[in-house]
Amino acid sequence: MVSNPTSKSPATTICQFPFPNEQPHSPLEISSMSTSKPMASTTSLLADDPQKSILEDGVFYAEDPVIGKRVDDFAKNGFPFKTEEGLDFCKVNALDDKRIRNVVESYFNEWSCLGLFKVFGRNPSRAYSLLNRMEEETKAQALVVQLWSRGSRMVYYSGSHLQSLQAQPADIGLLEIPLDRLRRTEEQPGIKHIEVDMKDGGLAILDGRLGFTIVQGKAITIGFAVREELGHWGKMRLPNVEKLKRKVAEMNSTTIGVNFDFPE
Repeated sequence: MVSNPTSKSPATTICQFPFPNEQPHSPLEISSMSTSKPMASTTSLLADDPQKSILEDGVFYAEDPVIGKRVDDFAKNGFPFKTEEGLDFCKVNALDDKRIRNVVESYFNEWSCLGLFKVFGRNPSRAYSLLNRMEEETKAQALVVQLWSRGSRMVYYSGSHLQSLQAQPADIGLLEIPLDRLRRTEEQPGIKHIEVDMKDGGLAILDGRLGFTIVQGKAITIGFAVREELGHWGKMRLPNVEKLKRKVAEMNSTTIGVNFDFPE
């Protein structure tokens, strides 16, 4: 069953694939959407105010060689999401990273929950988002954290989080945005393509409605949602073992929860 593409989130699509066992998706040829424009700086223009950058542009990003190496090491180990190593990776690189935690807590200003933990590989001919924009929304109900491998390149469609782009459910647990809707037109005058080259890897924090394309590399993707939006997501299933339960308990807090389950 596929959720309504006009709803806030891809709901069932997310629920079915929180932990991929497969490798990142196969490369595709670069589409005509790609350009030879110079890459943007590897630090957002509003780096001193990440929340403002997310509200206005839809994204904050910064190069970080430590994260780049950690992502590459995690990939070499086969993306062990459902293990102690996987939970430690999530905790250290998202929940314990003050840059990320401070943005999540201040942006929502209420309890939120980590509900998505997955890897996405290069697919340069397609654009994706986590959510569709609803007409009555002013702020996103979810934030997306991308932890980038070394040698990554991506395109962020700044301003797309403020447009109704009618993205449709894709087969990778995201929504796919029709490329023609991301071209600057009279109907979408505020969309700007920001091409970013993260030679050494790094991180990005996105409004969940923002469109993006992975041109090269891979992104460990972690999603945070407020309680209302989280109701559309399924729990992320882990093996029912005590050591993993203890790890999850350590990750939980009064401001940010984690949406894991341990089925019998």
